[in-house]
Amino acid sequence: MTTLAEILELEMLADRAWPALERRWLDGWLLRASEGLSRRSNSATPIEHSREPILEKVATVERWFAERGLPAMFRLTPLADRGLDDVLYARGYDLDLGADVMVRKIGAEPDDGVVRLERTPSAEWLGCLPTSRGTETMRRMLETVEDAVYASVVEEGRLISVGMGVVDSGWLAVFNMQTVRGRRRRGFGRTILDGLLRWAAGRGIENAMLQVHPAAMGAVSLYRSAGFEKRYDYRYRSLRAR
Repeated sequence: MTTLAEILELEMLADRAWPALERRWLDGWLLRASEGLSRRSNSATPIEHSREPILEKVATVERWFAERGLPAMFRLTPLADRGLDDVLYARGYDLDLGADVMVRKIGAEPDDGVVRLERTPSAEWLGCLPTSRGTETMRRMLETVEDAVYASVVEEGRLISVGMGVVDSGWLAVFNMQTVRGRRRRGFGRTILDGLLRWAAGRGIENAMLQVHPAAMGAVSLYRSAGFEKRYDYRYRSLRAR
């Protein structure tokens, strides 16, 4: 069973590895905003239980996001305050699936020599992500990551599959796994993943983590086949338009 201390370690790792343009601590809750690009970097995550009244804190969170032109969104992990989910429901927040957090040990990883690794994301690499309208925001976010590598598979001179790995505190955090339409389910995602694990192994890293939407069955199957196991999950509560 995953302990709260282990969940806290993974939560803080993910915060550092996938940075937000703006972040603020509010009585043990971590508020993150990044111009609306990705739910993780535009949501409030309760990390420590509240000392202040929850209703007052929720109202402060709502104002904080409204000031940035963003809908209020909470990311609820097993660390969240007891009763917070009920409070959000009563205030009209919708429930949505978040992600499964999965981990595995890193060992001797296969080397097929196919993956290209770069220390900065190229325009072509960024163009493979499903966030084309937020490319500049994404670039600014990634500029703050201290120890990352950007992986890609090239076919006939074109990037067809990409992924990102960040090394922090003895962990590899995997993000932005994406294969272009028409080339999916052909093993390119596994090739990218193996390349990132191999890179981390060469750095002496022993553990890897990632987050995957539970409804993305192809991705979940890929990560399970690669040895990743679920440790915990989180969900979102977002405020309905009023």
